[in-house]
Amino acid sequence: MPNGFTNFSGTSSFLCGLSLLLTAGTATPAKAALSPANLRCEYAVNPLEVDAPNPRLFWTVESSERGQKQTAYEILAASSPELLAKDNGDLWDSGKVATDETIQIPYAGRPLESSQPVFWKVRVWDANGNSSAWSRPATWTMGILKPSDWNAKWIAGSPKWETVLLRREFVVKPGLKRALIHVCGLGQYELSLNGKKVGDDLLTPGWTKYDRTCLYDTHDIASLLHQGRNAAGLLLGNGMYNVHGGRYTKFQGSFGTLQAIAQIRLEYADGSIEIIGADENWRAASGPITFSSIYGGEDFDARLVQDGWDRSGFNDANWPPAQTVNGTGGELRGLSCAAPPIRVFDVLKPVSIRQLTNGATVYDLGQNAALMVRLAVRGPAGSKVRISPAELLKTDGSVDRGSSGGGQAWWQYTLAGEGRENYFPKFFYHGCRYLQVQCLPATE
Repeated sequence: MPNGFTNFSGTSSFLCGLSLLLTAGTATPAKAALSPANLRCEYAVNPLEVDAPNPRLFWTVESSERGQKQTAYEILAASSPELLAKDNGDLWDSGKVATDETIQIPYAGRPLESSQPVFWKVRVWDANGNSSAWSRPATWTMGILKPSDWNAKWIAGSPKWETVLLRREFVVKPGLKRALIHVCGLGQYELSLNGKKVGDDLLTPGWTKYDRTCLYDTHDIASLLHQGRNAAGLLLGNGMYNVHGGRYTKFQGSFGTLQAIAQIRLEYADGSIEIIGADENWRAASGPITFSSIYGGEDFDARLVQDGWDRSGFNDANWPPAQTVNGTGGELRGLSCAAPPIRVFDVLKPVSIRQLTNGATVYDLGQNAALMVRLAVRGPAGSKVRISPAELLKTDGSVDRGSSGGGQAWWQYTLAGEGRENYFPKFFYHGCRYLQVQCLPATE
């Protein structure tokens, strides 16, 4: 044996080899060359009124590597974002599913209930068998799954009213965790809470054959509520539900009186749930819209506005209780029958302004578009601003409504005489390029 402690050298070499073997055995697995993104449920991003009991899930895969593809996926669905973050799919863990499918994957977990939130994510495996990281979390909220889950009634005001106001005050207790409202207003509605419009959708709900289908919307309203007394307000208009004459119209017909159904759901940190449904405890009054036609236009009289009607503390002693009605017979449906919402996506400014000899002013917006006007005006009480839309002009520069059926249609705002006043229509839009504006003196 050579001089020195040769066994130590050999042991040292062995230990180094063992160390290298251990490092190789615990190496981080190769990351997938693709990743899941753009998660959707029933074709929508984080939808709120999913009324399919087994919603279909979708995603796309992204990769910077040519020829890559998904070979498998795993979906986790959880009842809370905290559980999902811990990779706990308490509602559904699909396990690894060998497939390249990324669309119309049906939820196959625990049965879901009305108004229930679901939080989900997905990971995928690439062509080399490597798994991706989990996607960013997404969510969906169940709508009303069966008629018996509506703890509310259809309510209405007088059938003689052109537009209807409905209001209800309610108390929010300490510890509010989550709040939703499911609502349908026929023909069309605008919802407000504590004086603020809920959402940015316009002309809601969508048009249907109302004796077969009535669409409802769902909103997360927790941010609009506060501890103590709150107030909900609904403004109802005719829309395509009730088309009457008086100006231009393509047809006339009605499905009945203006009516609404609504259900507020309050969930608290202690696990308690409170439902405030539409019923006789709501109050009703006539609204400030004196003419409402989806074809003929909208007349709004600011002198009839009841300030604070959709806020708590408003004196509604002169408002009669809402009447309960039978509805139209149409089935209440959510996302499964709904079209994408209508929203403002651009603002057109006049490219030219022309004064006519009769005192009217014509604004050229530079292009034809489906639009609703915004008006800012000052003037004495009872004076009016009438805005007539058209796609064409006559030779004298005035609007030519020939391409719009030839009949009369306009927005008309009657001033309250209270300084600067602002108006944005509720239930009437029109396709046009030109706006003819007339300022009419008060006659009353």
